[in-house]
Amino acid sequence: MGSYRHGDSWQPVEIGATKGEFMRNNSPVQGIAYDKKRAHIYLAFNDYLFKVNRDGMVLANGRFHTGREFEGICVNNSHLYAELAQRPELLHQKIK
Repeated sequence: MGSYRHGDSWQPVEIGATKGEFMRNNSPVQGIAYDKKRAHIYLAFNDYLFKVNRDGMVLANGRFHTGREFEGICVNNSHLYAELAQRPELLHQKIK
C-alpha cells in the first residue's frame, strides 16, 4: 500500500513512523530515505545516520566525523547515497 493520486490531489499513506528522540539538540532532519526492499527508514541529522525499522525501532546508527551536515540521502538498489553540505560530495555505501 502506498500513496495514490486522485485527479489533482495526492493522498499520502503512512508506511512507518519513528519513536522517541533521536537528537537532543533540536537538530532538524536533513535527510530521510526509505528502502522498500528491506522495509528500513534512514534518517540523517548533522553527521549522524540512523537505520530504523517501520515500527520506529533503531536498528543501527553511525556517524561521519567530517564536521559537515547532510544535504540529502537516498536508497537505490543495494546502496545508500548521501550528499554532504558545503563542498558538495556524494558518498555511497552498500546496504547489508
